[in-house]
Amino acid sequence: MRKTLTLLLLIASYNLSSQNLVREELNMEELEYLSKNLGGGVFKAEQKDYDAATKNNLVNYEYEIIYNEQVIYRGTIKKPGIAGLSEGMNRTNGVFCLEYDLFDTETKLELTENRKINLSESETGKKYFWADRFEFFPRPSYPSKKFTVNDKIAENIKIKFYKTYY
Repeated sequence: MRKTLTLLLLIASYNLSSQNLVREELNMEELEYLSKNLGGGVFKAEQKDYDAATKNNLVNYEYEIIYNEQVIYRGTIKKPGIAGLSEGMNRTNGVFCLEYDLFDTETKLELTENRKINLSESETGKKYFWADRFEFFPRPSYPSKKFTVNDKIAENIKIKFYKTYY
């Protein structure tokens, strides 16, 4: 009985240690993939887009908001979907809420002037900057215009995008 229990514990510990969580920063090609809506409405996606979608079933996409080299917020990004336009829009937009007191005066002023960022005050009087539709991947107004990534909220506030997988 003891030998069986010991063997089971060894096998279990081996299985746990053999799966390492890997976290990598996304490159431009992967960010462009995330910005797509694969089959929304009238448009048909290419076969390679469907293949890429199924290969990424086990990958999670995340973003971090960084202020003065310190992570102040972490969020997740939905994967490209075969759904309608509204789900595609929700996937390419970030939702976050940041404490007002975290920032220096210049950054507070810059955030207040940003039309995509809202300033609110709680019932207790504490202030917050928040956004419920911050565009990560703004759609180009002209088809010939190059793909862009919105990776800055303010001069001192950056956004980094990651993928995690086993």
